[in-house]
Amino acid sequence: KKRRKLNGGWVRQNGKWVKLNAKEFAAWQKEKKESNRKFEESPYSVTTQTTEKHDTVFVEQKRKDKKRSDKYARRTKKAKTEDNEPTPPNLVMRAMADGTKKYNVTRHLFKFAPAGVRNFFRPREEAMALAARCEANRPAGTTRAEQQAALAQEGRA
Repeated sequence: KKRRKLNGGWVRQNGKWVKLNAKEFAAWQKEKKESNRKFEESPYSVTTQTTEKHDTVFVEQKRKDKKRSDKYARRTKKAKTEDNEPTPPNLVMRAMADGTKKYNVTRHLFKFAPAGVRNFFRPREEAMALAARCEANRPAGTTRAEQQAALAQEGRA
């Protein structure tokens, strides 16, 4: 009686392709079959797709996000009340954990930023320089005052 020679194989483990020898491959196949069988029996035990589990995870994530954003808002509000000079127009201020203040350009103005520039929080001078570049790139007739003047000229203001 001839015996069939078992060969190993390439399998994906933890997101990486791994070559297994015959014994390891057989063990992997057995484990995979068992895992598939368990999943077919109760597919919801390994995911958060049931309504109750999904709601719980969703609510917890929302709560965590709200706490984080509230923390940033409290910190920034405190820094604004202590600050003598106001935040420049077209900039948004955020107080960092170490007490420093960082700024970024407002969204409506950042639309006109040069290509490849990212709008992260940065020191005041850098943010003001970026705002000036955005302002220079802004097409004529797109500021709020210019739009209102155009509406008034048409008689719709």
